[in-house]
Amino acid sequence: MEEFDFTLKFVLPENDSDPNDYIDALFEAGCDDAALGLGRKGRIALTFAREATSAQAAIDSAISDVNKAIPGVKLSEVSPDLVSATDLAAMLNCTRQNVRKMLERDSAAPYPAYEGTSNLWHLDDMLDWLQPRNKYSLPPGLMEVAATARIFNAHQTIQKYKHPGFKQTNLPWEHLNPYSQFGALEAPSPSFLPI
Repeated sequence: MEEFDFTLKFVLPENDSDPNDYIDALFEAGCDDAALGLGRKGRIALTFAREATSAQAAIDSAISDVNKAIPGVKLSEVSPDLVSATDLAAMLNCTRQNVRKMLERDSAAPYPAYEGTSNLWHLDDMLDWLQPRNKYSLPPGLMEVAATARIFNAHQTIQKYKHPGFKQTNLPWEHLNPYSQFGALEAPSPSFLPI
């Protein structure tokens, strides 16, 4: 078993709900390994440090526990997925300027998923790019969590925006999973799949 760190963000069933109302239910449902982010009404974020055999199993079980505690809750995001240069610098324990220089100097650097005032990259792309450089000590399991978070978020987006004429409710996992050729991640369990 390995410990995986990730954050799940949810929209509460009643948009104006006070997240404080769910603290005891979350603890009783098995979310005692999570720190709760209670900010905006109608939203809740839980940062987990969960032991499991894989990142997917950890995330899937956490989603299941939250669903038990708060029936009707909707998953909005799994992170870490999209990161800025500042986020990446914090993970690597270096400066933002150092990250920007690496990105500017290396033609093999990943393209941002979003270009704007502050560019955003998929963390798994960045870690994959940094891995051969061996300059930075990365937390164990971070690559697996980042890849799994990206896949969960991609699936959420596909389900949210899919064309009403598209009959297939679940796309084949292999098409969403860039790491399937390595056998690193398994097909998602139906418990997290929104229909």
